Amino acid sequence: MKRQNKDGRPIHSDKVWKRMLWIGANLRKIGYEESGMKPNLFYKNINDNDEKGVIFADLRGTDIIPIWADASPITYYRDVSFKRYIKEVIILKRNECSPRTTFYQDSEPEGWAIGVGIPDGFCKGCGKDIIHEVDWDILEDGIYNKKISKVGIDWIIEVFFCKDCKNQESLIKNFLKEENKKRR
Repeated sequence: MKRQNKDGRPIHSDKVWKRMLWIGANLRKIGYEESGMKPNLFYKNINDNDEKGVIFADLRGTDIIPIWADASPITYYRDVSFKRYIKEVIILKRNECSPRTTFYQDSEPEGWAIGVGIPDGFCKGCGKDIIHEVDWDILEDGIYNKKISKVGIDWIIEVFFCKDCKNQESLIKNFLKEENKKRR
């Protein structure tokens, strides 16, 4: 790693530099490599089933947010499905790499992370690991690309609860809805 921002400006803060080194070490532990051409740019080659691509964890900062303003790696991907990308972002989060998404993904009205943030892949009801159970495409197709109507879909339930807890949550919501109708 090199003690500099994306544009080559030096990183003066020891605190920021130590955090970058720590995150870099964590990235290496989970299979990321640092680019030889671009210091502080980490990547992971994906070769799962039918998918061959790359996921990036960029510790160089951006033109808008220099690395000393936020020493968390920005994540992006090439030739990988959104479903595979979001699973990798969850793995980064679980390994304390503090991933962040692009401004468009988490701050613009069309971004998939708006109101959801980066899920941790565990059921909020029972704690079960649901990283492989959830249909992560619902985030991209529904919120991000508007391929699915938001009507009738509770996004929070879909991405934060396992199948059993979703069923319980649905039963409770329907019961409360019926009770409210009776009171009117």
